[in-house]
Amino acid sequence: MIILKNAPYLDINRSIKMDRAFLNEVANEIIDRVKAPPEIAYSGIFAAMSICCQHHVDVNCPGGGRSPTSVYLMTSAESGDRKTAVENQLFKPIFEIDSRNRLGSIASEKEYDREQIIWRAKRKQLERDFGNALKESIATEEIENCLAQIIDSEPEKQKATRFLYRDVSVSALQKGMAENNANAALILSESMGLFSSRNADSLPTLSAIWDGRPIDVERANKPSWYVASPRLTISLMMQPGVLRGYLGKHSGVARLSGLLARFLVVEPKSRQGMRQIHPTEVGLPKKDDALKQFHARELELLSNIPKDRELLSFSPAAQQIWVEFYNNVEDQLGQYGCFSDIRDCASKIANNLSRLAALIHYFCGKPGDIDFESAVCARDHCIKYLLNFKRLFGVLSHEESTRQDAIRLNTFLADKATLGMTQGFWGLAKNLNGQVYFEKSHLEKSGPLRPVAQLDAALELLSFWQVVGFNQLARKKVVLFHPHVSAQIPRYDPNSRYQ
Repeated sequence: MIILKNAPYLDINRSIKMDRAFLNEVANEIIDRVKAPPEIAYSGIFAAMSICCQHHVDVNCPGGGRSPTSVYLMTSAESGDRKTAVENQLFKPIFEIDSRNRLGSIASEKEYDREQIIWRAKRKQLERDFGNALKESIATEEIENCLAQIIDSEPEKQKATRFLYRDVSVSALQKGMAENNANAALILSESMGLFSSRNADSLPTLSAIWDGRPIDVERANKPSWYVASPRLTISLMMQPGVLRGYLGKHSGVARLSGLLARFLVVEPKSRQGMRQIHPTEVGLPKKDDALKQFHARELELLSNIPKDRELLSFSPAAQQIWVEFYNNVEDQLGQYGCFSDIRDCASKIANNLSRLAALIHYFCGKPGDIDFESAVCARDHCIKYLLNFKRLFGVLSHEESTRQDAIRLNTFLADKATLGMTQGFWGLAKNLNGQVYFEKSHLEKSGPLRPVAQLDAALELLSFWQVVGFNQLARKKVVLFHPHVSAQIPRYDPNSRYQ
């Protein structure tokens, strides 16, 4: 477990109820309805809040500078962990408004096309009249005035109100934000398309949008785009295997561009196998009071788009929380600090804290500056996101790597011993007078760890844990295995880098 020094306030089990009460009620209702892990529910809540608030409010970060409140979220979870179900529950008003906007845009575009046809016909007729008048040497002043009027009255294409995008390239997203709504959301489910090769050159643009910089695309033979103040929420969901398969090949692109570091990342333990429904629950209505309030607030924010964004600042008490958090994280960015391997993410986590605090404060309808409770709630979630990022993308130290190897080897030995003890199948595992053992040379050839030095280090740690012992049997080195002690060690999880 990672502990930040001199940071008693980082105890994420401390209970601040004023802000969390409503958010926790929403999360609990979602969890009860779809049986999803809590981390997926909270990330979905923050994504919905970001979409609804990003065009209303910016935040004045205590570290200096005005920042958007938009957040980028990444959820890695197994298929069947109800990622899409959570999204459908929380984003229902967002999807409905986007659908209405698109239908309205289609009708508006048809009306624009009709007006354009009429306008072109009138202009062509006046141009013909002007040409005929010149041929016949007739006065053209009246026709010229009519032409000027018709040119001034050319129908203007209204900007569409589309703001939701799914499987689109970054280039298409930029175009959409320039031509439609500068406040947008990119929702990707079961996909790593955002980091695909087609977007490789455009990833720095997403980092720039997160920073609040303009979209400025200059192209020689194609239309150029400029958006002065874009705001973008990204909610990315994928399976752990897809994430690891992708990162094995392409992590450098997203990491070097700085984009990955801007994401708030979770990879919860699956709840599959623990979602039984009690017979007494069947047919009973699920509680949804908080969810209805959440939906009502979403509709209110999306239905009233202000001309200018409000700037939220931190109250003195909230600012103290931010400064303490920033300093404690900064302490761990040095050469031997626990966040030295994820400096890119850790250096941006305080900014994400500012964004979450502003979202919580504003979405909950609180007046004035960001208060203490909103800052604490945001801080506690940011701690979890930071530790999740380290678990997924951090570099294992030698000690951590050896521990992982020992857990992996213990699981391997336990499985082989279980086959022998329960089914009488003694392969690599052998039994002598009730003592399970393995020949060391067999583990070197057929075990899960190579080279031999890696195996020896893992065996040494298992010996320290008293899971194994060593002996000689007929001039062969053998590893004595103790199943009862082994059972106290957690099983190896190939999807977890820290156990």
